[in-house]
Amino acid sequence: MTMMRLCAGLEAQGDKERAGNVAAKFFESFPNMNFQYDVRVMPFIQTLMAAGRKDEAKKHLKILAIETEDMMNFYNSLSPEDLASSFASDKNYTASAVREILQRSKELQDPEFEKEMQTLLSKFQSTPVNN
Repeated sequence: MTMMRLCAGLEAQGDKERAGNVAAKFFESFPNMNFQYDVRVMPFIQTLMAAGRKDEAKKHLKILAIETEDMMNFYNSLSPEDLASSFASDKNYTASAVREILQRSKELQDPEFEKEMQTLLSKFQSTPVNN
């Protein structure tokens, strides 16, 4: 949270370069192999995008997309009873990542990357699960 606030503060001051450095440091300090990516990493990806660090943003957006696909496949494998009783809110939270990833991939203005993200995640675009 502290790093996220620092990024936001630096961006608000117009210091996108330093904000991008903080976002890059976040991903260096909290790699996916030790800390599974979920939608909470999106502000750092957005900071990288704002700083013009598109290749880094794409790298982390792709990792997030793969993790999100994996989680959505898990939720979709559950029985309706298990999903409703234990995982509905988790699935909705993960579904928000699907929307965010697809939106950010458009903003990167790289048609090939956007298509890759669409291929990976478009099957999960749907209405949220009701609790």
